[in-house]
Amino acid sequence: MGKEEPEEMEERVRSYLGLNHRLVGVKISEESVDGNHPTAPMTFCRVVREAMGGTEFVIGIDDLDCPNAELCLGFREPMFVDVEPRIKTKTKAVCIGPLEGADAVLFVLNSEQVMIISILLGGIKAEFRGAMAICGEAVAKVYNEGEPNVSFLCSGARELGGFETHEVVLSLPYALFLDLPDRMTKFASLSRSSKVKVDQELNLKGEVCPYTFVKTKLALEMMESGQVLQVIVDHLPAVENVPRSVTNEGHEVLNVGQLNDTAWEIVIRKAE
Repeated sequence: MGKEEPEEMEERVRSYLGLNHRLVGVKISEESVDGNHPTAPMTFCRVVREAMGGTEFVIGIDDLDCPNAELCLGFREPMFVDVEPRIKTKTKAVCIGPLEGADAVLFVLNSEQVMIISILLGGIKAEFRGAMAICGEAVAKVYNEGEPNVSFLCSGARELGGFETHEVVLSLPYALFLDLPDRMTKFASLSRSSKVKVDQELNLKGEVCPYTFVKTKLALEMMESGQVLQVIVDHLPAVENVPRSVTNEGHEVLNVGQLNDTAWEIVIRKAE
């Protein structure tokens, strides 16, 4: 099987998460880059929003209408007080849109989709302050540290960038984005309701971690290999902890899905 192209990977990830818009790659360059510049200066968050529709941009400092983005993205240095997070190399251009070789891949998601990615990655440590969100928290921080981050955005992103109140931005280093398809194969579907035949149901409403996993493990021990267990929980940490723990035990998670406002199902096939 040949190497999968980033565009093909993007389609798989978008289908898996149920996304209608594009993922956005961001690449920092210390040299000038030819490309499609905005017709008028824009905020960085607005450029990212436009790139979600498929338009690719190259921006320099003259294309930005946002002093914070100029600082965070490394176009200029602060004069009086330091600003963090910021890129401390001298940036000449930022390519926005293409995924291949990006320094950060931006996902615009809702809370359930963030949870799904968190399960795939085994957890995400998020750091956010509600300021300089996309340029700082989603791009500069990930560029500097090489670790994923989640930003709940800022007033500028929502008012000037056009981001909705339910949207957050997850940013992944490119290497972690490339690893997503392999992680996705461990979970048949985390975003769609389960249609598989269930052999046993385990209602754990009212139970908290670690008892949710302990009781799930005991139930699986009583089942035959290949049988399917549906676990119902209403303790939100269990929605992440139980799938991760049973996967580590060698079982297959077929589905994690929200049943109503308070309950979730975790569908597990016992290991052969």
